[in-house]
Amino acid sequence: MAKRLLAGATVPLVTDRNVPVQRLLIGSTWTNISVDIDMCALLLVRRSGVGYKVATEQDFIYRQRRTNPDRSAFLTYLSPGQSVGPDRAQIMVDFGALNPEVSRIMIAMSAQTPGTSLRNIGTLRTRVMDLATGETLYVYEHTQQAQLDASCVTLWTLDHAGIQWHSRVSVSPYRGGPPALVRDFGARPG
Repeated sequence: MAKRLLAGATVPLVTDRNVPVQRLLIGSTWTNISVDIDMCALLLVRRSGVGYKVATEQDFIYRQRRTNPDRSAFLTYLSPGQSVGPDRAQIMVDFGALNPEVSRIMIAMSAQTPGTSLRNIGTLRTRVMDLATGETLYVYEHTQQAQLDASCVTLWTLDHAGIQWHSRVSVSPYRGGPPALVRDFGARPG
């Protein structure tokens, strides 16, 4: 059974037998399906003196670039108005195929309509699933729309430590919106 998380919780990405998860899905859905949202992933490497940055432009996964060259990360999404399945957007990561320099993955979402706030999405539900077993490990539900009064929020931060990954659910507004998120981590849409 999935463990319910509180905002800010940090949890290991391991199975119920304490085995590191190798292939992961992070899915998100929201109650107002007419709002157009883009979920993205930034595959980050730590650079001395500058912090975390994408290694190449291809390590920014979003609606216009739904996978990276080594196909270790994918994005799927539903168009506004569609309501099929448990998630409206999903990021899938194969840790074994991932560039070994990647030590942090940031998952974020942003409103696609300029000037629109994520506050309009209603209740946000996001989950972490082990793709090997199909088991949903963690679930987070965010009902406080006032905290989503931004055009971009970070959902999850995945950090690699030793032989396993940990995840932290945040749902925090990103100051400056999508342009700042992309710029701050050295990526460009395109």
